Amino acid sequence: MVKASLSGARAKEQEVRAVAQPKFTNTWHPWAHGKVLDVLGNVCKAENLKVARKEYSLSRGGANMFGVWEIDGMQTGETRFAAGFRSSTIKEFALAFTTGARVFVCDNLMFQGTFIEIHKHFATLTIETMTKMVRKVFTQTLSGYREFSQWHEGLKKVKLSEPQSASLIVKAMKSGVLGVMKFEQFCELYESERYASTLHGFHGAMTELIRDNNLVQTQVKHKQISKFITDAYIILGSKAAH
Repeated sequence: MVKASLSGARAKEQEVRAVAQPKFTNTWHPWAHGKVLDVLGNVCKAENLKVARKEYSLSRGGANMFGVWEIDGMQTGETRFAAGFRSSTIKEFALAFTTGARVFVCDNLMFQGTFIEIHKHFATLTIETMTKMVRKVFTQTLSGYREFSQWHEGLKKVKLSEPQSASLIVKAMKSGVLGVMKFEQFCELYESERYASTLHGFHGAMTELIRDNNLVQTQVKHKQISKFITDAYIILGSKAAH
């Protein structure tokens, strides 16, 4: 069993696979995390998809698992297509798979996706059912990935003046998207050479700040950041177009 000290923390694959599978009942089939990974791996192999990177988080002593697999050879600009998934062996939430875009430039580790295939751990949750879920998220979300990639690239075209940058920082702190304690670190990142004075750079610096969070916290925070940047993009992007 995985020790409780791993709760909410990044974990290695062998630690994820070490979590024991509870006994099935007539109505509850809590598959082991390792079985979930096997299904995902088998689909990737069948579809000739090579996994470039794997990351996991465990919580509740290993009972809850969250993961992201980046798919190699499916990238546009600074994003890569990725599969995200979650599972619980203690009835805390349903099994879910998603796919979407992941920002890998400067190791920001951002993952943008929506859980579109969800199944509770009922007796109907079989290996075959999980396989169909994974295949569906791969085949139905490529268009969404391309849209996100275009949005991400579009951020580079929105130049930010010093007043605009200062205004965005204040708004980010007031909204809670940027923690006050992270202010100095954010400024150092944003003003560094790798982040130009654009909305793309602003977005990159914000996502880099949270790269050491566990995957659960990271996913929640990225949604907040994406909404904040999207709102700014709508306003500033329209101005830049004129």
